[in-house]
Amino acid sequence: MPSLEANSPFRKRFLAKVNARYAAFLAPGFPVPEFGEGETLQISREVDRTNWLGMHSMCLEAISAGFGEAPVPLGFRCTSNRSFVVTFNEALSILQGLRTWAALAQANWWRLKDAVRSAETLDELNALDLDEGWP
Repeated sequence: MPSLEANSPFRKRFLAKVNARYAAFLAPGFPVPEFGEGETLQISREVDRTNWLGMHSMCLEAISAGFGEAPVPLGFRCTSNRSFVVTFNEALSILQGLRTWAALAQANWWRLKDAVRSAETLDELNALDLDEGWP
C-alpha cells in the first residue's frame, strides 16, 4: 500500500475523527460520585474550564487563609443543574481529581493525533482504536 501524504484527505479525516472523539469524551462532563450517581461537572465549553480554574484558585486561597472547612459560597453546580454544598477542602479534592482526569484525557487525545500524523499507510490509520486510552 502506498505511503500517505502529510496532508492526505485520509489523514485529515482521521484527525477530525480524533478531535470528535475527544469532544464526545468531554461532553458528558467529569463524573463526581461524591454527589451521587450520574452527577458530573460540565467541562465541554471553554467557560466551564475557566470557571473551574477560578474555583481551584479560590479554594487554594481560602485554605491558605485557614478556611478549608468553610463552605464554598457558590457551592458546586453540576451538569444536572443541582447545586451541592462543599467545603473548600472538599472542593479542592474534587478539582484535583478533575485536573488529573482532564490531563489523562488530553494526553490520550495527543497520543491519537500523533499516531494519525505518524501513520505511513491507510492500514495503520484504520488500525487505530479511537475508543482506547480514555480515563
